[in-house]
Amino acid sequence: MRASTHFNIALPTIGGQAMWTDHATRSGWRVQVHALTGHARLLDPTNRRRAWGPHASVDATFHQRAPRPAAQNAPR
Repeated sequence: MRASTHFNIALPTIGGQAMWTDHATRSGWRVQVHALTGHARLLDPTNRRRAWGPHASVDATFHQRAPRPAAQNAPR
């Protein structure tokens, strides 16, 4: 799946917790989906929007940009 191609300016969000639901989180990054429109947005750890558009597109960008935590139980 291609990453989001919607034009985006990294602006801080103004809240809106009642209208947005977290669908994925990792390392402070969040994919949120809007309750009424169904479109998604990707927020970085400082709550700046980094991508928006269809959920699948934003999810692909999330997997590219959100760092994976180091393995806690890696064999020694």
